[in-house]
Amino acid sequence: MDGESLVKLETDKIIKMGISIVPQDRELFPLMTIEENLRAGNAYIPRARKKYQERLEFVFEIFPVLKDRLLQPAGSLSGGQQRMVAIGRALMADPRF
Repeated sequence: MDGESLVKLETDKIIKMGISIVPQDRELFPLMTIEENLRAGNAYIPRARKKYQERLEFVFEIFPVLKDRLLQPAGSLSGGQQRMVAIGRALMADPRF
């Protein structure tokens, strides 16, 4: 990315470069709320943390159903809704890719 190989980079450095991933199996924190899962998406990225509310609103624009269920445990959602949370969590990181 940007001419730099990612092959031997540690995960935290790849994330800080602006790369997000949506795991195939969703891999949510099932006992945590939707909001807590989304917050985990930008917890370790300073530029994304500063934009928490902006990123959250962006996720709600794409997946409005999540806004009304923020306090619901992620594990209680349907498979499609869990997928929305997983994608939303990745978008919370303000990714470039």
